[in-house]
Amino acid sequence: MRHRFAILLAGSLFTMVFVAARAAMADDAKDLQGTWRIVSLEANGESKAPGEFEGWKFVFEGDQAWHIKPEETGPKLRFKLDAARKPKTIDLIVQEGDDKGKVAPGIYELDRDRLRLCINIFGDPSYRPAEFKTQDRDGAGFAVLERVKGK
Repeated sequence: MRHRFAILLAGSLFTMVFVAARAAMADDAKDLQGTWRIVSLEANGESKAPGEFEGWKFVFEGDQAWHIKPEETGPKLRFKLDAARKPKTIDLIVQEGDDKGKVAPGIYELDRDRLRLCINIFGDPSYRPAEFKTQDRDGAGFAVLERVKGK
């Protein structure tokens, strides 16, 4: 009898953790919605000067995302989150153009109106950053973004 109770309890706990993780992913996906401006940027271990990314934005709408630069808009990306992992993970999947289907694995941290993203953009596709920093030739980019407030 005790054994059955332990199995039932373990199953219940697993279900609660699974439901909580799905709720966290849904909450994060909802909280990402909108336009974000890039306030700092690092790539391949090198910090970029603010003038190099002035006016750059990142937009999340539904399950899609894309970047906007003053001179161009990037390809549509679909994003998938896993809020149960530590750190939380994000995959950006290119939806159009020559790189269609390419997956850029990364990590994210969302704190109200501040978002940190570290994404493997150009490196080995099996590499997912484990920290919010980049290293020489790792192909990763690390950006800190702030939500653009409605007018």
